[in-house]
Amino acid sequence: QLKIGEFYLSPLLEIEHFKLSDPLLFFSNMYHVFLQSKTIETKYSCIKAMTKIYPKHCKEIGKFDDINYIFHLLKMARIKHERDLFLDFLKQLSLNKENARKLISVDALTYLVDLSTLAHLHVTRAIVPLQTLMLEGSYSNSFSYPEWFIDQTQTTSSAFSIEQLKEKYESGEIKDNTKIWAQGMEGWKLLEDIPQLKWTILDTGISVLNESDLAIVSLDILIQSCKFFPNINDQSAIIRPLPRSKRQLSNFRCLPHICQLLLTFHPPIVERVSILLNEIMLENPVLPQLYITGCYYFLLMYTGSNIGPIAKFLKSTHLKQGFNSEEKKRNNRISNSILSPVLPAALISYLESYDHIKFSEAFLGECDTPELIWSSEMRRYMMEKIALHLADFTPRLKNNIKSVYIYCPIPHIEYEVLKNELFCGRYYLKHLCDTVKFPNWPIVDIVQTLRDILDAWKEEVNKKMPTISLSEALKVLELEPEETHEDSVIRRTYLKLAAKYHPDKNPDGRQIFEQIVKAYEHLCNFSNKDYSPSTYNIRLILKSQSILFVNHKTGIKLVATSRASTLQVPRISHAHTNYFQRD
Repeated sequence: QLKIGEFYLSPLLEIEHFKLSDPLLFFSNMYHVFLQSKTIETKYSCIKAMTKIYPKHCKEIGKFDDINYIFHLLKMARIKHERDLFLDFLKQLSLNKENARKLISVDALTYLVDLSTLAHLHVTRAIVPLQTLMLEGSYSNSFSYPEWFIDQTQTTSSAFSIEQLKEKYESGEIKDNTKIWAQGMEGWKLLEDIPQLKWTILDTGISVLNESDLAIVSLDILIQSCKFFPNINDQSAIIRPLPRSKRQLSNFRCLPHICQLLLTFHPPIVERVSILLNEIMLENPVLPQLYITGCYYFLLMYTGSNIGPIAKFLKSTHLKQGFNSEEKKRNNRISNSILSPVLPAALISYLESYDHIKFSEAFLGECDTPELIWSSEMRRYMMEKIALHLADFTPRLKNNIKSVYIYCPIPHIEYEVLKNELFCGRYYLKHLCDTVKFPNWPIVDIVQTLRDILDAWKEEVNKKMPTISLSEALKVLELEPEETHEDSVIRRTYLKLAAKYHPDKNPDGRQIFEQIVKAYEHLCNFSNKDYSPSTYNIRLILKSQSILFVNHKTGIKLVATSRASTLQVPRISHAHTNYFQRD
């Protein structure tokens, strides 16, 4: 039995409560034994003991000067058991701010992001039961997808799947120092330096942590490191330059992979990623480009109920995205939200009007009021539409965890239950006009509501055709205008042309690229839209105005009097007048 100070090492690992007279001295002696020991068992026991002691006596022990060496041992580990022990030890050490600072200085956060992406390989975790048959089929065949390239001098290398790489490694055709590349990697790397290949192809023993737990521990370290260095100081002033931890995690090498961890749908991982994104993106200059990672699609696909951090993140960022769309308007919060193609306008308004806790309750519940119509069936339908939109990407993560999602705008989701509803300001006018079911429904701001209804009236009678026609949009995407094309065909064609003419790859193709994006957005969002004034909608507008003026005449009397001379009522065509007379 190895004795350190007043404790034997083996019993120390088994008992929960113990007192140390001098925690710093005991911890230092333990670390010296770890360094000097020549047996693996003793080293493992020392690491476990230090991992157990440090969080209980963090303040007394203080910073750990050799944390960079522990990180080096983690990177050099070739056995899963060692990797897991060192990672767990680093998690406890990161509770100290100076230790976290040292980890940031050696770019440990980037390595931890790479390590966390192994969660995509956790095959024993439950799969979210919302995939279509096409998605389920894709998952079952995911490992046969050829995406890995082997560096072969003076010869053209074809792509290989993970299974083929395993066969080549076992036969000796490739070795630990063979250079490998796949989409999402910065350049050619040695096989032993690629986390996915290192921990799946090389003989690395039995792990203590499964892939999901590995990601959870890594994310805990990332979150703690970010909390130590906030983007805003105690005086509410924005800190510039951005803290180094946030700069590392918000660059293209890390941010897409952090967001793609949401596609594991594992509740502890999704919750931690949401918390981490809240920490990283607060007053971050890269926030307007966050939507390119696809994180908003990934977040809304989540089926769990622990959506508090998700709702908080959506509320603080959904209006700050720099996407381009024909529907964006200067003063319209709904159309300016990145969530507008996916969520009903009322749910976005609810997100803006209330705190994230109340939004979470509504999002998970059943609502049928003038303010919000939402149900679990609508949520399920939304998830299926997003899953179908991402169908050709999610299976790739099983084969290459470093794959990067190429952003593609999703067609507007049309909800059948909202087909005859007109949302205006903060209310559905059809429900608002149902005075039997919703008598005297409380209006938050009656004057603003009347203005919103008047704006809706103007917009309805002044509808205009889009700047590009359906046939022109199809021609831009090199599709036959006379034929009917499936959404999947249009999307694949768009991705192909967008990749060909993207300004980053083709500097002379910017103008064509912008035309391609505009054409695709038109096909996604406007091809099935009615551009003529709707008599049904105008009738709802007039009826709701009448009800509001009758029920709230006292509250609006003074305002109505002062603004009567400037009120401009839209002109209605003769056909609409006849319709209302008959009605």
